[in-house]
Amino acid sequence: MRFSPTRKTRVQYENELIQEAMMAFKQRVDIIKKHMDDKNVRIVNRHVNTGGGIIDCSMLKVG
Repeated sequence: MRFSPTRKTRVQYENELIQEAMMAFKQRVDIIKKHMDDKNVRIVNRHVNTGGGIIDCSMLKVG
């Protein structure tokens, strides 16, 4: 026997989890910026993977 959520339910929860992950990501970026000597830090790459693995969200570029 196999159970799985409907597509609508899965998408709804994925969207909620993505929002939570992005809020956590922004908090970490703020921590990094706070402790960087150069305040001209910006995100140059962001990757969000909903495939169940680790979310690799950014690379930082100074300047």
